[in-house]
Formats: sequence, structure tokens, C-alpha cells
Amino acid sequence: MVTEFFINKIHIKEIGIALCIFLILNFLRKIVVKKIYKHLMKFASKTKTDADDKLFRSFEKPINILLIIANICFAMFYFLHDTTSAETITDLLTYKLTTKVLKTAVIYCTTWGFYNVTKEKSVMFDNLKERLGIKVDKILYPFVVKCLRVLLIVVAVLIILDIWTIDISGLVAGLGLGGLAFSLAAKDFASNIIGGIALILEKPFNIGDWISADSIEGVVEDISFRSTIIRTFSQEMVIVPNSILANASITNYAKRGKRRISFNLGVTYDTPREKMKLCIEQTERMLKEHSGIHQETIFVSFNEFSSSSLDIFLYFFTTTTNLEEHLKIKEDINFKLMKIFEDNGVSFAFPSTSVYIENTGDSSKEIYTDKTIKQVAVDKE
Repeated sequence: MVTEFFINKIHIKEIGIALCIFLILNFLRKIVVKKIYKHLMKFASKTKTDADDKLFRSFEKPINILLIIANICFAMFYFLHDTTSAETITDLLTYKLTTKVLKTAVIYCTTWGFYNVTKEKSVMFDNLKERLGIKVDKILYPFVVKCLRVLLIVVAVLIILDIWTIDISGLVAGLGLGGLAFSLAAKDFASNIIGGIALILEKPFNIGDWISADSIEGVVEDISFRSTIIRTFSQEMVIVPNSILANASITNYAKRGKRRISFNLGVTYDTPREKMKLCIEQTERMLKEHSGIHQETIFVSFNEFSSSSLDIFLYFFTTTTNLEEHLKIKEDINFKLMKIFEDNGVSFAFPSTSVYIENTGDSSKEIYTDKTIKQVAVDKE
């Protein structure tokens, strides 16, 4: 029947007119859409917020695609109306098919546009923050966005299935046959969702924070329904299930208000006591006057007599937690320490071993070190 329809009904004239309708509508689409968007973007640029700019950009491509499909459908409607009286079953089916395609395109492109809106962070994030005074955490935003995207897709799929009169009861029955496997998979999925919600409510970290969880250390890049993405400092991407991360011990280095510096500084054993005390006093004064050092905790003290040095213990914090700034302050402190000790004529010690050889006048020599004593036999000549 379909073959007879195409043989008997289609004429070159109707095909040409339908094609001309499509080309004219497509030409008008390019002109009208271009002008309309030009005026809309010009209007949006004058407003105080950039939400409308991003909203128009989000719908630009979906509207263009929708108009192309609509032009094809309008040309098809003309063709069907002109070549048939719509009395045959084939004609009716073709007309209904074109109508369903147009409706599907409307739903698909609308969903596509709103999906693009969720990609534009400032459309929702900044507006909620500025206009309503609602504080939206960095970690909460991507989770909410993913929920909205899933909801949009599910609603769109259900509407499209309804347009094409597809019964999903068979699919539901099929899921019932594999209920055991589905329930096992759903158990892990549900535990990861609950873990994600726990992380959002407790807020142990935000997107961009440097964290350490068990053996994983890096910067948090994203959080989804199932997992959290952590980028290590060697640039590996680690995907951690939310259920595991929620039960792990998490150290958030980004939450520190200060960053520690602690080390022992060794000087030689021939350093006089007066110079030792003077170096310690000048070092402590230098740290207390330094703008990059947190003044709450500063320790500088003669700590111990080490095996090859007299050790001065330094313990203090920088006011910044940024690694680059922290290292710059630490470098400046080290140079200042070198100057203090150089000005006082005090030398830094390095690991060494002193060897003492004593001739006892017999057939052996004893070698003494600061750690061991060895008896070395010497053959008589």
C-alpha cells in the first residue's frame, strides 16, 4: 500500500512546491532568528544581570533546530494536503506521523534549552545569591543541577513516550523479572546517593578544596549522585564512591586558618653560649616582626645536643594557607635566618663523624668514633 501511495500520489510539481516552502521558510528563519537574537542580546546587555544573556544563549541552538524541523514538517503538511484528500489509511498515518515528529521536536528542543540553562552557573547560582539572599554552597550547586537534569530528562522521555503512545508497562514488567539484580544494583546506588547527601549536609569540603581521605589526596573537582571526583597533584583523576568517602576520615587542608612550619636548625659544637642565646633572641624577634607569620604561636628554643650539632627548634605558622604564598614566606624566613647567623659568626652544622686514633704502643690500635669503638688488629712487622 505504501508503494502504491508513492507511485500514484507523488508528483513532481508538489515535490517542487514543498521544497520551495522549506527553502523559503529556512531562509526566513535565518534572517528572523538572527535579527530577533540581535535585538534580544542588545536588550539583555543593558540589564544589570547576565542571567538573561545566558538564558538567550542557552535556547539559541535548540530554537534553530526546532525551526528547521518545523519547516520540514510544514512542507510535509502542504504536500500531504495537496496530494491527497486524507481518506486513505496511509495518508492518515503519514499525517499523524508528521504531527508526532513536530510535537517530539518541540519537547526535545525545550528540554535541551532548559538543560543548557543548568550549565550556566550564574543563571541560578548568582541570582539566588544576590536577589534572594540564599547562600548556595559550591558543593551543593552541582548536586542540585544534576537532580534537575535527571528530572528534566525523565519528564521529557515520559511525554515523548506518551506522544508516540508507547506503553511502558511491559518495561516495568521486565524489570520485575530481574527484580533481584535490580534491587542489588539499587542498593549500592541508594547508598551512594545517601552518602552524597551526607557529604552535602555535613559539608566537610567544597569544590576546589584540597583534601586527604585515607590514602587519597588532591583537589575536589566534582560531586555527583554516585561519586566524588578528586584530582591528585600528579594529575590522576580518582573517582571515589560517595558511600566510601562519607565513612572515611577526611582532612580538609583548605579549612586551615594558618599553615605550620617546623624544623630543627643545627649549629656547630664550637658555638659559644652567648652567641647561641643571641641568635635565638634575634630569630624570635624576627619572626614576631614578620608580617607573614601568625603571632599566636611562635617557639624558638635550644632543643637538644645532637650527635653532630647543637639543635635549635623552630615552630611557627604562616598567615596564609596558599601553598605558593606559604613557600615564599618560608623562603624569606630562611634567608633572614642565614643573615642572623652569618652576622653573629655562627656556622650551621652538617652530619659528620669524628675519628680519634690512639697509639697504645702494643700490637693493636684502637679507633674511637662518637658512635662506636672498634678494635683493629695490626700485624707486627
